[in-house]
Amino acid sequence: MSQSDWFVRCAAGLGGLPEDYLVIDLETTGLNPASPAVLPTQVGSCLVLGRQIAEAHAALVDWGKSPHVDPEQFYADVEKTCTKMRERGAAGIAVAQVQEFGRPPQQVLDEYRAKLVACLEMGMPVVGHNIVAYDLPILERIFPLTFGDQGRMVFDLNRVIDSGMLCLAWFAGCVPPTVDWARDDYYSVIKQRQFKRKWNLGHCVETFGLARKHAADLQNAHDALADCRMVHYLIEEFRDRAFAPAVPA
Repeated sequence: MSQSDWFVRCAAGLGGLPEDYLVIDLETTGLNPASPAVLPTQVGSCLVLGRQIAEAHAALVDWGKSPHVDPEQFYADVEKTCTKMRERGAAGIAVAQVQEFGRPPQQVLDEYRAKLVACLEMGMPVVGHNIVAYDLPILERIFPLTFGDQGRMVFDLNRVIDSGMLCLAWFAGCVPPTVDWARDDYYSVIKQRQFKRKWNLGHCVETFGLARKHAADLQNAHDALADCRMVHYLIEEFRDRAFAPAVPA
């Protein structure tokens, strides 16, 4: 299958790439989404309407202001994560930033959850990079922690587009999704593939030449808003490759 055919079939299997969607991204204190110690320090979102970013927002979250979290442990985790990020060349989110600009999680997450609910109710998919395995499980865990059972939210993966999963499928040579496959089943198939190539967001953006195309500074990676913008670039690149006019022979 040619590269162009892969993207055409991918778009068809997804029921057509949407023109309106919500991109989300979390920056957190760790890598294990199931760990109670892993909490978001920053949430970001880009509302895309007609393929263009209509609204972009990010907020720092200070769990030291939550009655459910040990503030000393939280700030220690923030510091450790920031140090690791800076060792890798990223800016990282410092404790001082969280304490000065971060708001209580009840406020930030209430706004974030409301945005997710509103977009899903309007039929918009939620889009992100590796959100099936990472961001969404964290949100499903922390919403009840913050708001009780009434805040519980379970995401239907058939209404989720994971740019990371799609990039991994393309790198690994997986057959694109078909209209006969539920999207959550397709994600399960991809995750079962043994494939060692990098597929983090920065690598995918570089692979498709999007940093140069959009003058994106990859040193801003691991900033929730910057990452949302890069996911938007990826989805639109998939669309452009799927619907590019045929080159005359």
